[in-house]
Amino acid sequence: TCFAACILCIDAVNLRASTPQIQTDLDSSGSPSPLLSFVFVSSPAEHKVSYAEVRTTGHTAVGGTRALITSYVQQPFGLAYEPLQSALFVADIGREEVLRYKLEVTRTATVPSYEVVVVGTPLVVVKGMIIKWVAVDTLGNLYYTGAESGTVNKLSALGLKQIVDKVVGPMDMATITAQENILLAEATASEQLHSSSHQAKRGTNSVVTLYEQGVSPHVSS
Repeated sequence: TCFAACILCIDAVNLRASTPQIQTDLDSSGSPSPLLSFVFVSSPAEHKVSYAEVRTTGHTAVGGTRALITSYVQQPFGLAYEPLQSALFVADIGREEVLRYKLEVTRTATVPSYEVVVVGTPLVVVKGMIIKWVAVDTLGNLYYTGAESGTVNKLSALGLKQIVDKVVGPMDMATITAQENILLAEATASEQLHSSSHQAKRGTNSVVTLYEQGVSPHVSS
């Protein structure tokens, strides 16, 4: 047995396939209800992320657990998935990074009938912070917690796209508070800046600190 830091279940209909025919098969597995899912598990102690194919009709794993990510990661912890880009986000507390992996489903000739593979190389989207937990909303915004700073942070979908497109790097992102973000939004809408400090940050990509230990109410370590 191994310590599982995070368990993430993804219905097959939300994964991208390697061919149109496989995509049709995956899409049909969701009607009238999800019949095929994949469960992803992070293991900091074993330095890997694994997965299993699960038939939800019998709630059984097919073919056991298989390794998905074994290289580069040190201590993978939190997991999150963005279906529109078929992207898996891995919070690595050892590397102090959030990594983005593109996933794809292929078909196998034997049981289990499908295999999940990583396409290309991982991309660092957040760097320089011990992060345990990550989440993605329906708009593609990335949220993550700072273990040492006691913060909950938001990287917008636009900022994330610019990192993915390599327009900017993760260390180029300015960090602002939620209140500063509101003021910046108001200034942008009215074309009037409220202070010189906002002037320097306007027009740059920003990570917004939504909550902070010792500052925001109801936030503890």
